[in-house]
Amino acid sequence: MEDNLLGAGLATLVDRFWHTEDDDSPVVATTGELPSTHQLVEEYLVLPSLARPRYLVPVSAPRAVSAAFTGHLATAKASSRALGVMVASGARLGMLGRVTTNRLRIGLDRRIPADRRADWMILSRLARELDVPGAYGIIAIRRQMPNSKPTARVFTQDGLALGYLKLGWSEATDDLVENETQTLVSLDGRVGPVTTPTVAASGGWSGHRFHLARSLPTGVRPWSGDAGHPTAIRAVASTGWVRSAPLAGSEYAEGTVARLERARAEGVTEAEPLLDWLRRLCRQPGAEADLQMGRWHGDWIPWNLGKVGDTTVAWDWEYSAPSAPLGFDLVHWHFQSRLAKSDGTLSVAAEAAWRNASQLSQVGVPAEHQRLVVSAYLIEILTRAAQLAGQGAGWNEKLRPEIRDLAAADGELTLARGR
Repeated sequence: MEDNLLGAGLATLVDRFWHTEDDDSPVVATTGELPSTHQLVEEYLVLPSLARPRYLVPVSAPRAVSAAFTGHLATAKASSRALGVMVASGARLGMLGRVTTNRLRIGLDRRIPADRRADWMILSRLARELDVPGAYGIIAIRRQMPNSKPTARVFTQDGLALGYLKLGWSEATDDLVENETQTLVSLDGRVGPVTTPTVAASGGWSGHRFHLARSLPTGVRPWSGDAGHPTAIRAVASTGWVRSAPLAGSEYAEGTVARLERARAEGVTEAEPLLDWLRRLCRQPGAEADLQMGRWHGDWIPWNLGKVGDTTVAWDWEYSAPSAPLGFDLVHWHFQSRLAKSDGTLSVAAEAAWRNASQLSQVGVPAEHQRLVVSAYLIEILTRAAQLAGQGAGWNEKLRPEIRDLAAADGELTLARGR
């Protein structure tokens, strides 16, 4: 990677998408001129600017850019849609090629033969696998989180949508990409009343995992409707390992213990208080009662759901698991929606989960089990964070500072402070 790339977000994306950080990589990325030893393979405009990068759009595929920022941006935030309208208009008017600044150039060593280009350029790999003349990516530049992965909406030069690409770059993100691949294959496009993506291509690339999920239908609208969509949650649960079992001694609880013990062995000290909390939860009165178990989506939140007509569409299945207590998705809806706000913290997100616990009755969790399900969910979401940290992905700093206190208070830190 050349030193003249501006912005940590852009530099990190470039390293992870093209693996330019490897000393022996034949790929060079620069906002200046390529060295004479390299040939230009891909070229992007950095929008809206190098100082505030949000998207990379391919200069040589204006029809792909126009398609990406019209029918395939319906669920984006209002600010992104406004930018998208401007970009699509510029692409249709042929203005992309006239912009001479804010360019990112990707070059490949001239000694690499054409038939080996796919070994180093993921978009060339996709073009080969899908048997199309070329694949062009519209690449988002996002705030980096522990589980952040490079993603791209991929099109042909003529604007035909090929799919949504995710790239792993670490052990943790490879696991997420592979888990989502397997989940989408097993669901095969539908969960009861919910449409899901299907997989167009997947496999290993440059030592990591990738998949391309086929594009969602055009005209997807942002989610609106019942909080959590209880009918869909029950439908998702019915696709997993459906059974009734006590939390104590269940495969789910034993699996959670194993994940925390691995994180502890990897130096994550926060795993110990979470283990203690889980052990207390499994010993408390009521923990021997049978809970309904089944699949959960794993990240069931408004921005991972949409509508096409009367059909619900759900994406981002990378945290899905075939066996977990029924209701985790509904609790996550309230927890994560609160955590994502600018003032979100672990304690206020946990309080939102407790405040909405009675809604679990909508998915069939009886009142006497609701506190157990919320507590188990809070341990689950923090186990996920500890697991990512143990795999070297880092921490979501909204979570880490209060983990020990929340565990000591059995998940009710805000409530305890108010007493």
